[in-house]
Amino acid sequence: MVTVCGAKVQVRTIETIKTNLRDINRVVRSRPHQIRRARFSLVACALMLSQMAFSTPRLSGQVLSGVVRDALTGEALSQVLVVATETGKSAFSGTDGAYTISIPTGLLTMRWSRVGYKSETRHLTISEGDSVRLDVLLVQSTILMGEGVVTAERPPISTIHAMGALSISPAKTADLGGPFSDVCRTLQTITGVTSNNEMSSRFYVRGGAGNENLLLVNGDQVLDPFHLKESPNTSLGVINADLLKQVIFIPGGFPARYGDKLSSVLDLEYREATKERFGAVAELSLASFGLTAETPIGSVASGLISARTSYSDYVARYFADGLERHPSFFDVQGIVSADPSPDVHASGFFLVSRDRTSGVADGNYGSTLVSLHADFSITNRTVLRAVLSSYNDFQNLALKLPRELEGSSILATDISTTLEKVGLRLETELYDSYSLHAGAEFRKSLFDLKQTEARVGAAGNSPMLAKLDVIPTLASVFVENVIRVGPRLLFNGGLRADHSTYPRETKVSPRLLAACRFESGTTLKAAWGIYYQTANDQQLLAAVQAGFPPQHMQRGIHYLVGLEQPLRKDLTFRVDLYHKELDGLISYQRLRSGEIIHAPRNDSRGRIDGIDFEASFSDERVFGWVSAAFLIAKENNQYDNIGWRFRPNDQAKTVTVVFEYKFNEHLKANLRGLYGSGFAYGVDTPGVSITGNPDKRMHYPDYKRADFRIQYADIFGRVRGMIYLDIMNLFSERNVLSFTGPAQPGQPLDFNLLLPTLVNVGIKVWI
Repeated sequence: MVTVCGAKVQVRTIETIKTNLRDINRVVRSRPHQIRRARFSLVACALMLSQMAFSTPRLSGQVLSGVVRDALTGEALSQVLVVATETGKSAFSGTDGAYTISIPTGLLTMRWSRVGYKSETRHLTISEGDSVRLDVLLVQSTILMGEGVVTAERPPISTIHAMGALSISPAKTADLGGPFSDVCRTLQTITGVTSNNEMSSRFYVRGGAGNENLLLVNGDQVLDPFHLKESPNTSLGVINADLLKQVIFIPGGFPARYGDKLSSVLDLEYREATKERFGAVAELSLASFGLTAETPIGSVASGLISARTSYSDYVARYFADGLERHPSFFDVQGIVSADPSPDVHASGFFLVSRDRTSGVADGNYGSTLVSLHADFSITNRTVLRAVLSSYNDFQNLALKLPRELEGSSILATDISTTLEKVGLRLETELYDSYSLHAGAEFRKSLFDLKQTEARVGAAGNSPMLAKLDVIPTLASVFVENVIRVGPRLLFNGGLRADHSTYPRETKVSPRLLAACRFESGTTLKAAWGIYYQTANDQQLLAAVQAGFPPQHMQRGIHYLVGLEQPLRKDLTFRVDLYHKELDGLISYQRLRSGEIIHAPRNDSRGRIDGIDFEASFSDERVFGWVSAAFLIAKENNQYDNIGWRFRPNDQAKTVTVVFEYKFNEHLKANLRGLYGSGFAYGVDTPGVSITGNPDKRMHYPDYKRADFRIQYADIFGRVRGMIYLDIMNLFSERNVLSFTGPAQPGQPLDFNLLLPTLVNVGIKVWI
């Protein structure tokens, strides 16, 4: 309230100030003897007007505000267009995802849209003077999660019906990943995934081989992303779970955007650093040390970098031959991102992994990935994505081999594999019910492999055992049509074509997926697709050694039906039934040592039948699942007369239990139990028969393991700290690592056992 020439005028908003200024001028003209006092009031009103013009948004009437986030990751989304369709008024969300917009009274239709995301529309009824807060979750158009899955608080495990996929919370990959917070070890607890070795991060999906899994990091394929792999029975994933934004796992029936693999897809996306503040995470444990830092770079860019290293003596203690091994490793990885304009987003990613070992194996190995990505927003519903990447995996090892009669020898292996890729992808939401995804990719591979062997103490040059030096290329195109019929029925139909130059052949792969969610909450899904896989370097090497031409693409046909049923708010039941027809396979044998030996040609066909059951539960205190998987994985080699036999990764039954309990806001613990019938193996001692037929495979003894983790976290000012205890193989089960063939027929096998328990204690600090 201000007084001008004895008249009182109330000041409320910018519009009323303008009206009051006119009233003040009228009063001044009618009372000239009070002009001096009016001047002071005019100045005061002008100052108030200027202050409000700079500090208050130009809003009138009612206000709608809130925060927009990614439905899958919970990340705040900037540059989201918010439009009131009746008035045409619009606003954009800021870097923190917050938006504010003035709205009229009555019935109102609001729309939130951002390129790369499915638009969200809400119908509101607004009364005079309302101030409404509405937080919104947008679903990535490349993912299109099923209806009813998108909730304000994301569950630890979500279903993505349009892809037949599971979305796993990155935080859970750290909690369930064992002593090294390894995402691959977390995957070993998922239904349909098997492993027979607590010391290895390698995983096998629904009867498939380890090299039949597609592993992507920010859209780029990585071939062998493991530390400690100089022994065929140990490994540790190089992926840092603290950096993950999105974890998508598809155990079969995956859509056309994914190719060149027969079994499954693990699609990992790293998060970008915040543009708001500096942050850091440090972790120190008995097994390793890691440090992560992120910071804004100017006003439009940010950077994130992380480095980890191991304590070799402690790690080696848990190897079967730990007294003879002295390993160490480190990895450095990071991402730099920038938004030079509202329509362009660019990022660069790098990963460097190195291992050094001495003892039984001397040498080093590692991998390097560098990629550049750019997203161009053509419209608010269409984005063009471009990628350029280079990945290299190398190994330079000398392995000591015992020779019973002739003394020991040294096998030297020098391997270098490089993948160079350029790709384009178009993603557009043409209508609310229809999205189109299309892309093209060109990948050049450079395989350079040499093996030599020399007797210890022998003079002269080492003879060459094997050599591979080829440059195959793979050109691929795909298109996917995602159609929603009403709010509950979804179709994904796609087509993919791959052309390989080594050998020269072109394959076309149609894919279909449908999901229907009923009002009761029951979801039915079905998938069918054809999949092809080119030969890798080890398989091509086997062909070169035998003097054969390069192997053709292997083919798989997937058939899948599934049901998901919510039993109550916090309990869901899921069942998947699948069948795979495999043809043109390159068969392989797992030797007593655990090594894999590939056939030199496409010599087998196979079939896999299985069923997965899972009951998952989640509330404020309890989270977990109980699952059981049953399968029969067989193959038939066309060059022998044996007929059908078990594939090496057949595991007839697998049971997994994951249970996490939150005692309070600071303390929680989880228990993970795994049980599985042992992998199949063949006795590779010539002339020795265990079952009467030396080529009929037996199974290792049943595999049993329980893991435990307890952690306590608290906040001290601007610092959050956590201490934890991880125990792998809690009850010291003596599982089988490999076997030694009997010296004479009829004698029992001598099994080599894994060590009983691995313990890790650590502290973690967030700043």
